[in-house]
Amino acid sequence: MKRLLVLLPVCLIALGCGQDEAAPEAPPPKEPVANGPPPAWVETGSGEHWLAYSSFCWGTNCATARPPETRTGLPELALAAGEEVRFHLDFGPSRVELRVGDRDFELPAEQVASWRVEGEAGIAVLRATAEGGGFVEYVARFEVP
Repeated sequence: MKRLLVLLPVCLIALGCGQDEAAPEAPPPKEPVANGPPPAWVETGSGEHWLAYSSFCWGTNCATARPPETRTGLPELALAAGEEVRFHLDFGPSRVELRVGDRDFELPAEQVASWRVEGEAGIAVLRATAEGGGFVEYVARFEVP
């Protein structure tokens, strides 16, 4: 039994058993600073997509990003009205908020937080506050035909 308990962590590391299998295949966005916030991704009906970084205070590092409306190269995601979207964070949040266009939504404070599209489109800013302090904002453009 002891041998099994010792080998289990090795299996998890070697085989990636503890990793989220559904993360996007593309590499995540580059971390804005060393020891900055982890990347986040969104699961939609069209697949899995990385979110872009925006402003954050993480550990001793803080950054204020340009307003998302002025940025180019943001992920552009086509969503369907009524679709459930799942945001995946790589940390335990104490609060998760989503702003889409001019509407605000309070999401469950979970590592995988769900939201149902009600027809909102525009710049989406996902703000997550970490349990140990600090926050990070991720951004994308949501299109709803």
